[in-house]
Amino acid sequence: MNMMKILQSKPTRPKGVGSMDGCRRGRLGRVIDLARIYRSCDLKTLARDLGRDPTRLIPDTGNPKLDLLAGLARNLDWTLPEVIRAIRGEIETQVTEKPGLHGLPVRELDARCMDAHRRGSHEEMLAIASAMRRKAGDATEHRLACTRLYGAYDAMGCYEQALDCAHDGLSRSGRNPEVRGYLLANLANAHYTLWNLVEARAIATEVIELTTPHTRRTRSIIAFALYVRGNAMRRSIARSEIVPREVATSAHHDLALARGHYMELAEDAGRDAYRSIGLTCLGGMLELEAALGTMTPDDAIERLVGANTDDMVGDALESQGWWSIFVSNIALRHWRGSHLLDVLACSGAKLKRIAERIDHWAFRAKASTIELERRDHARDRAIDLEPWHMDSRSLTSLIHTMGRLPAFRETGWRILMEHGTLEHTMKTLPRRKNQGIQPLVGTKEENLPCFRKTPSNA
Repeated sequence: MNMMKILQSKPTRPKGVGSMDGCRRGRLGRVIDLARIYRSCDLKTLARDLGRDPTRLIPDTGNPKLDLLAGLARNLDWTLPEVIRAIRGEIETQVTEKPGLHGLPVRELDARCMDAHRRGSHEEMLAIASAMRRKAGDATEHRLACTRLYGAYDAMGCYEQALDCAHDGLSRSGRNPEVRGYLLANLANAHYTLWNLVEARAIATEVIELTTPHTRRTRSIIAFALYVRGNAMRRSIARSEIVPREVATSAHHDLALARGHYMELAEDAGRDAYRSIGLTCLGGMLELEAALGTMTPDDAIERLVGANTDDMVGDALESQGWWSIFVSNIALRHWRGSHLLDVLACSGAKLKRIAERIDHWAFRAKASTIELERRDHARDRAIDLEPWHMDSRSLTSLIHTMGRLPAFRETGWRILMEHGTLEHTMKTLPRRKNQGIQPLVGTKEENLPCFRKTPSNA
C-alpha cells in the first residue's frame, strides 16, 4: 500500500475520530503505520526507538511532542515539515481555483496568466497557473504551467515554493528546449534568491552553454542566465575583506553581457521591463567597479543615489530598489564612521519604501538587514542611536519575512532579540482578550500566499 492510500485510508485506531482531536490521532496513527512499513518493524520496536511506551504512542489530544515528530521524521527519512503536514491533513491541499477557469484550454489559461502578470496581480496569476497545471494534457503543457507558477511564487516572495515549481517542471520530459531553458534559468534564480550561490552559478552556466541565441526568447533566456550568474558571483564577494579579482571581473563581465542583451531586447520588443533589468545590471556593475578599484566608491555611490522614484512604478521602481542595495554594499565595504551610518540610513529607508510600494519580500529583508548593519557598526564604535522600536504592523511584516526567506531567519532573530525589539513591542501590545499583533494592512493571514494551503508538489 502506498503512502497516499495509507494516509487516506479509514483509520482502524484510535477511537474517537469524529472529533478534531480524533482526526489528528487517526492521521498520527497512519504516519506511525508508515514508519513501521518503511522500517519493516513491529510497533514495539518502533516505540522503543521513539522512546515511548507502545500503548502510549498516540496522545489523547492528537498533538505529539516535538521529539516524537523528529523521531518519526528520522524513521521515515522525511523532513520534519512533511511529517507535520501529514498529521495536520495537508497532504493533498490545493490553491483554490478561481471561478470561471474550469473548462478553459491551456492556451487560454496561459494568456490570462500572462495578463495577470503584466498587471501585477500575482495571486490571480497563481490561481490561473495552478489551473493550468491541473489541466495540462502532456509534459510540455505541464512544464509551461510550472514556469507560470514559478513566476507567481517568485513575485510573491515564496522562493522555496518557486524552487519546487522549477524542479517539478524539469522532472517532466518534453520536446520544447525553450521551456526547458526557462525552467533551468528559473531554477538558477530560485537558488540565487535563497542564497544557494554555488548551485545558482552552476545551473546558470549550463543554461548559457546549452542555449543558442537564435530567437528573441532564447536571447532572453541567455540574458537572464547571465544576470543570475553575474549577481551570484557579485553576492559571493559582498562580505569579502579582500575582493577576489577574478570572481569580481567575471561577475562584471556577465552583468555587462546581460545588460547588452537586455538593452537590445528592449529596442526589439519595445518593452520597458527589459530596459529596467538592464539598469539593474548596470547598478551591479558599478558596485563591482568600486570593489575592483576602477571607480572610486564616492563616484559609484553618486551615480547610484541620484534617481527620484516618486513617479516610478513596476520594473523601473524595482531596479531602483536594487540600486539602493548596491549603495549599501559599496558603503559597507569602503566607508566607516558617521558617514557610513548616514548612507545606510538613507539607502535602507528608500529600500523599505520601495518594498512596500511593490510588495517585494526580498527588499523587506534587505532593508531590515541594512538597518541591523547600521546599528552593529554604531555599537562597535560606541555611537549612540535611537532605540529600534517597531509598531505591531512592522513586527508582523518582519515575522512574515522570516517565514518566507530562510536565509533571513537568523538576521530576523538577531533584530528581535539583540536590540530589544521584541521585548519593547510586546510591552506596547493591547492586553485585552483577542487583541494582539495585527496582520499587514489590506491582508488576512489566511490569504497570505505562504500561509495558505498550497499544492503538495508546488
